[in-house]
Amino acid sequence: MRLQLSKVMYLAIATCLILAGCVHTAEPIEAWVVDADNGQPISDVVVVANWQMKGGMEGGNDVGQLMVMETVTDKKGRFFFPGWGPKIAWAGRVKSDRPQFLIFKTGYKPQSLSNYPLIDDPHAHDIVLKSEWNGKTIKLGKPAAEPKDRLWEFVEFNIDVQTVTGSYEACEWKNIPKMLSEIHIQRLALIEQRITNDVNDIRSIDKYILSVAESYAREGNSKCGSPKDLFKSK
Repeated sequence: MRLQLSKVMYLAIATCLILAGCVHTAEPIEAWVVDADNGQPISDVVVVANWQMKGGMEGGNDVGQLMVMETVTDKKGRFFFPGWGPKIAWAGRVKSDRPQFLIFKTGYKPQSLSNYPLIDDPHAHDIVLKSEWNGKTIKLGKPAAEPKDRLWEFVEFNIDVQTVTGSYEACEWKNIPKMLSEIHIQRLALIEQRITNDVNDIRSIDKYILSVAESYAREGNSKCGSPKDLFKSK
């Protein structure tokens, strides 16, 4: 029985690799972040890299993350993500526009960067995943001058971050503690400056995760813990 199961498993993996291309590896990524105005390196920028899977009948639905990594830039503005894999994407496939970078530091406009898709096809994918930003310099500009525009920059970035955290039940928010902490600081700063509205509150990912965590705790389910530990000293 065990031998039969092993054969089935190996056959499934081989089929996945040959037909679907769902076994992935990723190359290392190194890049630099600088101030768009003066070209000076920016340290302590939070950078999240995520490799999102697509699946479903049409092959274009978001079905989770194959890998999520987080780091911060050093004094030279450099960040680095090591290579990884092979890793099986059971739920779907990673497309050629990944990885995505989520880049954030208070005082700058947040950025979401991806590869330019090689083919406009929901089934297009690569087995070896590379980043077009490897070896390049990324420029961060200042946030919008108008308060309402600055708010929407923050809201739109939160939407991108929420795709990385997934569902609270899966505890995936724990993959990006530094990013959540920075978003929390920025949300409080916007409120202090009276730059806020209902949309800001609803779509700020730190507040959403806190509210869900409290709800689960009231029901006696706190396996993921609470992000309050990330924010209590802020």
